[in-house]
Amino acid sequence: MPSAYRSIGFVGLGLIGGSLARRIREATPEVKVTAVARSADTIVTAKTMGMIDAGGTSLDALDPDVDLVFVCTPIKDIPATVTQLVSKFKHPLLITDVGSTKKEICEHAYGLGSSQLFIGGHPMAGSEKTGVGHADAGLFDGKTYILVPNPDPRYREFRSFIESLGFRVVELAADTHDRLMAYASHVPYLMSGLTVQATQTLSNTDRTLLKQVISSGFYDVTRVAESAPEWGADVCFYNSNEILNEITIIKNRLEALEFLIQTKDRDALKALFASVKTSREWLYLD
Repeated sequence: MPSAYRSIGFVGLGLIGGSLARRIREATPEVKVTAVARSADTIVTAKTMGMIDAGGTSLDALDPDVDLVFVCTPIKDIPATVTQLVSKFKHPLLITDVGSTKKEICEHAYGLGSSQLFIGGHPMAGSEKTGVGHADAGLFDGKTYILVPNPDPRYREFRSFIESLGFRVVELAADTHDRLMAYASHVPYLMSGLTVQATQTLSNTDRTLLKQVISSGFYDVTRVAESAPEWGADVCFYNSNEILNEITIIKNRLEALEFLIQTKDRDALKALFASVKTSREWLYLD
């Protein structure tokens, strides 16, 4: 099925931007793909890997007739990048982002009052690895792509395009997205980091021994702690209210757990862990 877009641009070619570019290149090889990255080396790598046709380190590197631009920069840079794109391109253009926070970004984009259409987006896939060198079209196999719906007819066309790439689209209002991401992604990342941070209190001798005994459980819980520190700082800044709300809930639950451990209430502990087990199983049921 031919793409609705003849020319697609990317601003930012890290893991997500690069993987999306590869997915689009595989699905629609006839589409021209141009890109902007902070480093010229990234553009060279992307061209060598065959994911783009051309690129550079400024917006001038984008095809002047580009139809669709994915903004895949760090979250803090997305609003300014959208503003620059709206200022630079005067023809009808669809701009979307892939950031893991939506409310502030969408409010900024909508407030520009441009005839350009902005659609908030968030592919629910990732890795603790970073950089275009780890870009993989298969990263998105069977994954969800969240879109903030828009009444503009062009939104439906974009949604169909995302679905044609193999994603399962879920529509969420921007504030709902941010609330759910605190639970699904942002706070789990923080908890992963705290688990690693706790090991820093051990003596050097014990930390060396810990390396010899840790296994899959520790790895599973802490894997995302290797995510980009810039991303971690950005989600705490741009989704602070939702994250703080969940932290309050977790603090209360930790105090309750602490009490059960202190009082050695085995039956209550067993009931707690059984409830947690059931809840997790439900979350992963089809």
